[in-house]
Amino acid sequence: MNRPCRKPDRIESFESFNEMLRFCAERFGNKTAFSFKCAKDEKKSVSFAGFYSDIKKIGFELTRSGLAGQRIALIGENSYEWIACYFACVCLGGAVIPLDKELSENELSSLLKRSGAKAVFCSKSFTEKAEAAAAENGLTVIPMQKIRLILNKSSSGFSFEKSIPPDTLAGVVFTSGTTGDSKGVLLTHKNLVSNAVSACEVVEDYTKCLLILPLHHTFGLVAGVLVPMLKGCEVFISAGLRRLTKDIAFFRPQAIVVVPVMAETVYKKIRANAKANGKSKMLKKAIRLSRILLKLGIDVRRKLFREILDSLGGELEGIVCGGAAVDPDCADGFENLGIGFFSGYGITECSPIVSVNRKGANKIGSVGQPLSCNSIRITEKDENGVGNVEVKGTNVFSGYLDGKQNEKESFDNDWFRTGDLGRLDEDGFLTLTGRKKNLIILSNGKNVSPEELENALIHSRYISEVVVYEKDKKITAEIFPDRELCGGQTEEKLYEAVDGFNKTVPVYKNIEKVVIRDSAFPKTTTLKIKRKYESKKGDEAVV
Repeated sequence: MNRPCRKPDRIESFESFNEMLRFCAERFGNKTAFSFKCAKDEKKSVSFAGFYSDIKKIGFELTRSGLAGQRIALIGENSYEWIACYFACVCLGGAVIPLDKELSENELSSLLKRSGAKAVFCSKSFTEKAEAAAAENGLTVIPMQKIRLILNKSSSGFSFEKSIPPDTLAGVVFTSGTTGDSKGVLLTHKNLVSNAVSACEVVEDYTKCLLILPLHHTFGLVAGVLVPMLKGCEVFISAGLRRLTKDIAFFRPQAIVVVPVMAETVYKKIRANAKANGKSKMLKKAIRLSRILLKLGIDVRRKLFREILDSLGGELEGIVCGGAAVDPDCADGFENLGIGFFSGYGITECSPIVSVNRKGANKIGSVGQPLSCNSIRITEKDENGVGNVEVKGTNVFSGYLDGKQNEKESFDNDWFRTGDLGRLDEDGFLTLTGRKKNLIILSNGKNVSPEELENALIHSRYISEVVVYEKDKKITAEIFPDRELCGGQTEEKLYEAVDGFNKTVPVYKNIEKVVIRDSAFPKTTTLKIKRKYESKKGDEAVV
């Protein structure tokens, strides 16, 4: 049965993770904080009070091992142990270095050396890789199997008595980026906690949330763990992207936090099922009817699309999406079904959430209004109001590791230069148009945002993925086609799609060359296309 979500409660302000953790344990006590599948697909749950007790057990062992207050790396898939280790480390005044489990041994070794880590937590699946990388740096490896044994012990009587100053370093987060330029971002207790508290001010009070985003990304940690914790919301830790739809059906969440490709995958499956069952026309008619009724103030979407909603667990009411631009048709599609779709914008250096759409203030195509912890300004605007997106606030990072970036390049006084381009409308909603470093500057002085062209081209049903760039002074679209839909006419269908696009934009934005890929683009672990990669040879043609 669907449980309507309430308006957001006011959340207290905190100076550190320690204060936040005590607040959650005291306020929510025996309510379920985390749940996950264990042996034989049985669901195991841990209360807020139980979680606090588990943190203390790990904290006791870290202190006894001389690792309290040290930098400790975390490598592994999402798990309850991962989250518990994170909190134990930061609540002792230490800093966590969350590392991508998909990195090579050499990459892990390099980042461990740069980070200054003294030990490594790692899951069983990645022990061999972690041990090899750690050995090169003389680090202690603590496998998650050992953490499970620690959690099975009785309470240690340990407590986090030390008061943690708000500017204490909590994490060194290496940005995966899409260009291969990995930066170590230094985030404090104040940065992360203030961001989570501000997000709570605008997020509905859902009771159950599904965690699917990788925890080594700050968006997964803050939106998928910290915000639900502050709300007293149960977090179900998904086994991974491959089980997304199964875990949604099993856990029946009210909300999920995703990146665009995840949302688009679920939406495409909904449409594919309707087509396979011969119900596409019926679905379109139902959507038209519900839109008419909504204009009259009558909302029957949850009843009208009950069959589809049941396939998603029956209780899904909200999807929060960030990390990249989302297809507006996908966002509209979920809204049509009665599932709120709220796009947001974030960057690791801002802990990471900068702005988000919310109930009652949701503009599809935008990334919402800024959170209360920060302000946004646009500098060097063009004639369309598009310029550099800059952010100032308590969530803005304290600097880069090992002087990776010159502060003069990254900041204008207290304003952080994000490197993104966008515009603010009269209501304060931010719309992003691309990345400054990706801009194509033509010989006539015109600037073209490749992301703008990509977001338009991807609407073609024949295009699965596309990256736009300049090559030989021509705007080039490298395309991975949907060969099944192209039906043996790949070149013809793609040229048709590109020609149609070219007719809708000024001549200087026309795609002049097409490269057809034989395989999908390489991606980051949050499934964003890497813009710098070893190109796969394919067919090339001038349009």
